[in-house]
Amino acid sequence: MPIKYTIIKDRGLIVSIHTGSVPDKEFIDSYTKLFSDPEFDLGYNLLIDLRQAESVNRSSAALHTIASMVKARYQGSKQQPKTAIIASSDLSYGLSRMYQAYSDAVSGESSVFRNLDEALEWLGVPTGAIDHILKSE
Repeated sequence: MPIKYTIIKDRGLIVSIHTGSVPDKEFIDSYTKLFSDPEFDLGYNLLIDLRQAESVNRSSAALHTIASMVKARYQGSKQQPKTAIIASSDLSYGLSRMYQAYSDAVSGESSVFRNLDEALEWLGVPTGAIDHILKSE
């Protein structure tokens, strides 16, 4: 699967790495799987790494669906996690900003970054702390 996630309990962090071209159905299915994972915690921050993704197939409908799923999952929760999206290409960056607009004020704060170090700093994760996860891809 071109989307792989790792839950790092001791850091309160979920790292989701997207690689290659991911059809909308697979994109939506990956988040359905994450939200049903028994290790998933509403309080965990999320780092979405799109640096290896080819998002040419991403529709605004799929982004809206994911935002709706997130809203339903967090509805009634007091948790306010952060979501950092790393999008190095212009297309991924634009699509990420579109998702950010759809999900604004749904489940905490989100921000889109061009590089990993800025995203990690914003999340409060030390640089190098998750290199073993990022390099396994």
